[in-house]
Amino acid sequence: VSSLVVAFYCSGHGWGHATRSSQVVGQLLALGHQVYVTTTAAEQAFDQSVREQAKFRNKSIEGKIVQPLAYSVDVDMSMQNLEAFHQSRGALLTEEQDWLKQIKADCVVCDALHLPCVVAKAIGIPTILSTNFTFDQIYLGFFLPSHVRPPTSSETALITRVTEDYSCADLVLRCPGAIRMPAFEPDAPLAPPSPSTIPGAVPQSDKIVDVPFITRPFMRSREQVLEEIGIPKDMVASHRFLLLTFGFQNLASLDWSCELPPGWCCIYTKPPSISHLQATSSSFFYPASTEMYIPDLVRACDVVLGKLGYGTCSECIAACKPMIYVPRDGFVEEEGLKAMMVAQGSCVAMTREDFEGRHWTPSILEASSLRGRCGEDRRVPLTGAEVVASKITQYVSQKKASIHSG
Repeated sequence: VSSLVVAFYCSGHGWGHATRSSQVVGQLLALGHQVYVTTTAAEQAFDQSVREQAKFRNKSIEGKIVQPLAYSVDVDMSMQNLEAFHQSRGALLTEEQDWLKQIKADCVVCDALHLPCVVAKAIGIPTILSTNFTFDQIYLGFFLPSHVRPPTSSETALITRVTEDYSCADLVLRCPGAIRMPAFEPDAPLAPPSPSTIPGAVPQSDKIVDVPFITRPFMRSREQVLEEIGIPKDMVASHRFLLLTFGFQNLASLDWSCELPPGWCCIYTKPPSISHLQATSSSFFYPASTEMYIPDLVRACDVVLGKLGYGTCSECIAACKPMIYVPRDGFVEEEGLKAMMVAQGSCVAMTREDFEGRHWTPSILEASSLRGRCGEDRRVPLTGAEVVASKITQYVSQKKASIHSG
């Protein structure tokens, strides 16, 4: 197979898109391909080897979804941002077409942007989506709860345009924890059956191919991680550990006088809004450096407390760790991830009121009694990055060969 030039577009929303994209890009590079990554995601979300070998371009090709807190969405502001993005659509289409021609791209890969699908189709190269959701369903989900206003006619038109953009894609490599993708399976349930929830499930669309988990590898032992955090050796042996992580997104103000079950400590990743918590007086709360590698933290702890995001969920499953999650109102990606966690891992819901009110003990004790992973006979493999890179290579190479032979 000859080397390909891959234009990889990665959403800057949250960390999950970037961390799994990093694994796929790394596998594409290992196959000898040249990869250009366009994203606004934080550079540290990508592996160092990927940062060194791929060519990065910081450019926004999406409307920004606004989350005041890690578990809430500002619907009005998010829809205004989508409107503003569409105002710049014409210029972006021209700019991206010119750029893809300049780098002589053989294909576009998206996690999970919509506009590049249109750009690629316009210049005659294939687009592959590598994702567990498309953003049109996320926008539609803003208006599903009964307490939220219905969408305006202009908002409905904007969301329809996003769906039309996605329909230009040639192939969807669907990750576990998926929700309905309106461009490809409009009549499917919100959390459609997939191998991660129902063994042997088949997608409704022939454009969709289900792939295994894309996860980051573990690097260091539990003892090494806890020692770096500064936890005394006697506590490492005598205590159990809760990891509090919300993907470095903001949390409500907490005073951290929170009670933990006897014999428990909490390690927390610090989002920008609570950097002052490093000075907490509690001897049972330990801040983790923002540079610390999250998969190793997950494996070092006994229970994880956070939100249902693809990265955290997949890493809990890979490490066989039960998860406590605080539901995110209006963010329907949760439906697919919750179904995945129930089938492949273990999860317990904690209300926002209990989380902010620091009533954590019952949920911690319940979660700590769970296995964290389903039986061997139902497990989806952790080889998603290799599978996705291989399928991209095979699909694009066959497309090029058919064009040349034709």
